[in-house]
Amino acid sequence: MYKYEVEIDETVYKYKTAISSNNVNSYKYVLGLSIILINPNYKRISFEQIADKVIDIYFNNIIINGLVEQKNNNMIALKQIREYIDENNIKSELNKTDKNLLIGKLVDNQNNGFFKYVLPCFTGAKKDEQGRYVYPLTGENEFFSYNIEEKEIILSDQFFDCLRREYFLLKFITIEEYSKYLEKRNNKDVKCVLNKLFNL
Repeated sequence: MYKYEVEIDETVYKYKTAISSNNVNSYKYVLGLSIILINPNYKRISFEQIADKVIDIYFNNIIINGLVEQKNNNMIALKQIREYIDENNIKSELNKTDKNLLIGKLVDNQNNGFFKYVLPCFTGAKKDEQGRYVYPLTGENEFFSYNIEEKEIILSDQFFDCLRREYFLLKFITIEEYSKYLEKRNNKDVKCVLNKLFNL
């Protein structure tokens, strides 16, 4: 098993805590990994940029490697990808047209899709007075602010600087924690899952 027994700065520690606690789910790991893989030169990141990486990750994991991300892979984004793949009889790779259509589906956020769910919940989902989860269209946490209608996130100064400084550590931590999550849902060891994820 890979380990990262090194001293990490506060922002890296907070990021690791955010993705691996408080309503843990596939979306959080994939959002974090997508932002890291984009490795942006600017703080503003469009939903299209993120969706491009989200599709790469889920296509690799679910279609190519047959991994279970969530029980029955029934989360909205996973269903959107799977339904499109099945309807168009896609077996091994996405062409540019197919990928752009899938990006559009994720960005449109129909039926409380990927962005409407994961952005408000990244550091912990909020509840209303009746104890029901709420998903505001705008919000902010230690890592980014978001606007569903503008279809973008803006990285915080602190996280942007950390990403520039600690890119490889953030990537490794995300894949390590994501692999632990996947290992609980698949009959695979951590090393096997890690290798699949590194082959993105």
